[in-house]
Amino acid sequence: RDASRAAVARALELQPADPAILNEWAYMSAEDKVDLGEALTVVDRALELHLGRPFDPLQLEAGEGLAGWAKSRGESVGAYIDTRGWVLYQLGRHPEAVRDLELAALLSSDGTVQAHLGQARYANGNDPGAFVALLQALAVGTEDEEEVSRLAEHLYDKLHVVPGGLQALVQAVR
Repeated sequence: RDASRAAVARALELQPADPAILNEWAYMSAEDKVDLGEALTVVDRALELHLGRPFDPLQLEAGEGLAGWAKSRGESVGAYIDTRGWVLYQLGRHPEAVRDLELAALLSSDGTVQAHLGQARYANGNDPGAFVALLQALAVGTEDEEEVSRLAEHLYDKLHVVPGGLQALVQAVR
């Protein structure tokens, strides 16, 4: 992990305005729970560089809508907004994290985005919403499947969703 962080830091020295590298640095900071205030600033900068303007989902251009974006553009913006939401989650700003991660989940089909959303919803007290997102994450696949599975199992036991266990439900969603 340290070698990866060093490589990303070196890449930033060489290309300080590359939004993908900025996003990677911010995401690694969120995963490592370090430099979180700076990571939030960095991911906002990455979004601005990627889009060519500050990103505000409430101020879309006339006639522009999230559904009309090209899939590749939505996926990349979704990844950046996932990073932003994950940084907010690590900062303990759970309502803001849920807002960003719900938007990221609309833009991205990545299971890790769903896992982050589930964890943020759980931290915010929304157990049923958390379970749905975690279930989707497990069905699609996620970075930290063991941790996500543990939380989903906990919620499954708490909510008594369906007979047959969590794995039967994950398989059905798949």
